[in-house]
Amino acid sequence: MNEETLREVGGYEAVLEQCKDDGYVKETLRKDEESSRLWYSHLNDTDLGLQEGWFNAVCDMADWELIEVPGAWSGSRLELSTFFPLQAFRRL
Repeated sequence: MNEETLREVGGYEAVLEQCKDDGYVKETLRKDEESSRLWYSHLNDTDLGLQEGWFNAVCDMADWELIEVPGAWSGSRLELSTFFPLQAFRRL
């Protein structure tokens, strides 16, 4: 929402003034960038695909299940993988 709309709604006057302070904005951006850096660092440190080099032309796929794409996941391990939000696929 823009400033005019927030002023019409009311209750945001202090926040609007705070956001006009360059120091506040710079510090907010710095904190956000640091938070983002830490998040991506954690993701990279715990990403099994990165650790095992799934992106390389040659990698160990011995325990990977073959899935026809497009196709259904029913009856495959993927159907039961509700706790893994990411699946890796590779064209053979």
